[in-house]
Amino acid sequence: MVKSGLDAPKDIAVLSARKLPHGGMPYKFESTMSTAWISSPANRRAFLNHFGPEVIVKDHLYHLIVENIPISFDPLSAVALSTIERKAALL
Repeated sequence: MVKSGLDAPKDIAVLSARKLPHGGMPYKFESTMSTAWISSPANRRAFLNHFGPEVIVKDHLYHLIVENIPISFDPLSAVALSTIERKAALL
C-alpha cells in the first residue's frame, strides 16, 4: 500500500479474522488509528485490492444508551460535549 502513496500506520495489525457461515469475514484491528486509516476511501480501496474485486467492506453502527446523556446528543457538537462535561463535572 505504500507504493500507491497511501502509507499505512507502521504498527497496523489485524487481531482476528474469522469466516462467518454466510461467507463474510470480519476483521478486528488492534487500534482506532488502524480503523480510522481503513475508513478513508482511498486507503480502503488499496486494502481491498489485495483481496479481489468481489470483496467489500461493511461498516457497523452500534446504537447505545448512556445514563444521563440525552437521546438527541450529537457527539460532534462542541456545545453538546461541553454541556455534558460540565454537568458530569468532567472539567
